[in-house]
Amino acid sequence: MAELFVLLCLIGLVVAVVGLFKLGLFLVILPLKIGIGAIKLVLLLVVGIPLLIIGVILLAAAAPVVLVLLPILAVLALLVLPFVLVLKLVF
Repeated sequence: MAELFVLLCLIGLVVAVVGLFKLGLFLVILPLKIGIGAIKLVLLLVVGIPLLIIGVILLAAAAPVVLVLLPILAVLALLVLPFVLVLKLVF
């Protein structure tokens, strides 16, 4: 009977040590993960907002060029279309 009590005490001790190890690991890893997430968020804001501003400026600068070139390219495509179709049929 005493052996069973000692065995149960040892099992309880192992479970307690493993539980404390997991708790300690959790208390160390979780703040690191939160800290890394905060660093990622700060980097996203520091890098992302200027990139967004540059992208909007480039889009605003390119929009008039695209609006002027689009009809010209459409007319050129319609002019070249018969030649492309003939060349596809021949070759």
